[in-house]
Amino acid sequence: MQVPRKQVLTFLESRGKGGQAAAAGSGLPEVVDTERDAELLRSVGADPTELAATSEGGEPDL
Repeated sequence: MQVPRKQVLTFLESRGKGGQAAAAGSGLPEVVDTERDAELLRSVGADPTELAATSEGGEPDL
């Protein structure tokens, strides 16, 4: 799933990871692919599966 960088940053901020969001801003591509960029997302504190689930309007199964 492809999501805009801004959405990834908002996702991180909503989970109390504002510092990581600020640091990640310049390191992420404009459009992030949750599969292709999974390792990059993990490195900035975003779980690709959770990000994809919330981007689709749902919540991940926990």
